[in-house]
Amino acid sequence: MFFSIKTGRLVSGFIIPVIAITFSVFIILATGYDEGGRWLYYGTPSRMLALSVGCYLAFIEKDIIAMAKWKFAILIAVGLGLFSVNVYLGGIRFLPDLPYYFRQYILFAVLSFIIISFMIRMNYSHGKGMVNLIFRNKLATYMGQMIYGIYLFHYPVIYYLGYSDLQHSGPAPLWVCLSALLITIGFAMISFHFIESPLLSKRKWLENKLFNPMENKKNGQINETKPQHFFNYKPSAHSRQM
Repeated sequence: MFFSIKTGRLVSGFIIPVIAITFSVFIILATGYDEGGRWLYYGTPSRMLALSVGCYLAFIEKDIIAMAKWKFAILIAVGLGLFSVNVYLGGIRFLPDLPYYFRQYILFAVLSFIIISFMIRMNYSHGKGMVNLIFRNKLATYMGQMIYGIYLFHYPVIYYLGYSDLQHSGPAPLWVCLSALLITIGFAMISFHFIESPLLSKRKWLENKLFNPMENKKNGQINETKPQHFFNYKPSAHSRQM
């Protein structure tokens, strides 16, 4: 086996975050408060941590869906507790010499993990409450598929319009905000339909090549399937009984 799920969880959930946080601490201590903040905001470590959180969530998605209610409640409580402590008690000090924005940087990753876990759980639940109405309507489902493209394109669009944080200080005019939103969504739609979906259609082939190379070679066939998007996942019988 070329690559195992267990290895993916270890790399994305532990090794990469440790490297990113360690490198961030080194940058701050080596360059100083202000310069370290700029390095951390624009630099690779923050992107490494954010991507590793997303990858780890992908590896444990089914575990989140099948998690017992009391365990999931603890997970949410921990996230809310960290947020409350940071807001109302002056922040969580990991190390005395590290500035406030570093604590925010860590807290952002933790809260992102909690929020996305909650959304995954709510999306795959089968209740008829308000939360499900919000997350399972057609517009939310479609925009959820666009979200990666929105993330990729929003900053280049804002920069092209001349209102990035490097080009402009203070709030942008309303027309700039609306233009940036519409243009970004347009690029995200093009990316999803003409780039991401065709690539996702090859996912089964790639999974077979990575995870079951010997078995596929023996059988002599690899099936290609249509992409199974995030919101089309059908939970197992076990997850329906939550």
